[in-house]
Amino acid sequence: PLVLSWRERPLGHIEYTGRGNFLVHGKPRFATRLAMLAGGTGITPIYQVVRAILKDPEDCTEMHVVYANRTEDDILLKEELDEWAKKYDRLKVWYVIQESIREGWEYSVGFITESILTEHIPNASPDTLALTCGPPTYDSICSPAEFGEVGLR
Repeated sequence: PLVLSWRERPLGHIEYTGRGNFLVHGKPRFATRLAMLAGGTGITPIYQVVRAILKDPEDCTEMHVVYANRTEDDILLKEELDEWAKKYDRLKVWYVIQESIREGWEYSVGFITESILTEHIPNASPDTLALTCGPPTYDSICSPAEFGEVGLR
């Protein structure tokens, strides 16, 4: 099986082993839905998980990504994420930027808030796994506590 190693800090080691199966702190965890928050370059491990899930036609895991950046130009992998979201119903992507200079920006401007999470990630349930990844500045403004506010752990 494909094994993708997730981040070490601050919550420990997380691995995706395929078809909704994860190892979180060395313990097996199954999820049919993923709520994923990314900030800046933190999209990279989330992108790897999304790509692995979409490559497997037998994997029905739902993925909800909220991706924050300073500006629209800072959004990495936007073309790929948008293409996949159009092609696969099980992937939803929502962007949040701190400032928009372009008219017609259809996503959120500002910071990730409880209302954005409530609207764009699945409701908390035993089969929903929440993942977050970003640089240290992102971690300080959007911590796992944000998930706790909407009932996810």
